This record gives sequence, structure tokens and C-alpha cells, in this order.
Amino acid sequence: KKIIKRKGVQIEIKKSEVFITNADVGFSIYAGL
Repeated sequence: KKIIKRKGVQIEIKKSEVFITNADVGFSIYAGL
């Protein structure tokens, strides 16, 4: 599991799943690869 935080955007990488969350806008993207 790997978490990247940059300019209010948090990217969480867990196995083959990617979660991208933008705290400023309040949206979250889920990508199951």
C-alpha cells in the first residue's frame, strides 16, 4: 500500500486498486485495474 499526497490530492495505491481523492474539490476516483 502506497499513499502519495500532493497539493490536496491523495493517491492511494493498493495492489491493483487505485484511489484518487481531491480534498479541495471533494471528489474521489476509484480505478480497479
